[in-house]
Amino acid sequence: MGCTTSVNAQTSAEKENAASTDMEHGARNTETHQKSLGTGKPKPRRNAMSLYAKDRHKRAAKALGFVLTLGTSEAWSGLIIVLLARLKPEERAKLAYASLMTLEDDQAYQIANAALYGVYKGELVR
Repeated sequence: MGCTTSVNAQTSAEKENAASTDMEHGARNTETHQKSLGTGKPKPRRNAMSLYAKDRHKRAAKALGFVLTLGTSEAWSGLIIVLLARLKPEERAKLAYASLMTLEDDQAYQIANAALYGVYKGELVR
């Protein structure tokens, strides 16, 4: 019991601020943490993407992130619907071009052939 008393002898101020002295509590710093607690101080600045990007671009980017995480053929098929709804034809074309440019020539040809004609490596895929 004597050991328990010494452990419990911390002041209430020490208990309240125990995490703020050690940066393992998840906040970047105490100032940022206090601002997010509604103490009347302004919140940390938002990044440029959240401030200036068009909503449809943010939604398309978020959908792409989900699809990359899931990695299923159903998810990739669903992305088609999102891209059609959120991006203009010119934006989709530029995205397709940029993606194809990252591939080897023969692989890019096969993927473009599958997208345009439904044939991949000589087999019907649609």
